[in-house]
Amino acid sequence: MQIIVVTSDTVLSAEKKEQLRREIELAMETGIAVLDVGVRTDVINVDSRKNLIDIKISGEKKRG
Repeated sequence: MQIIVVTSDTVLSAEKKEQLRREIELAMETGIAVLDVGVRTDVINVDSRKNLIDIKISGEKKRG
């Protein structure tokens, strides 16, 4: 399972957050997202068979 995380360089109003949610939902259907400057998306890959402690974040090196 993949979780999409949207981050911003600035504080967003509730209205703007909802607008971003709708944009991401549309992007999941179309494959295209148009985001404002300072807004980024990351994808967290989650293996639903493991505990949340074992979540691996894309690009993060495993500690140990």
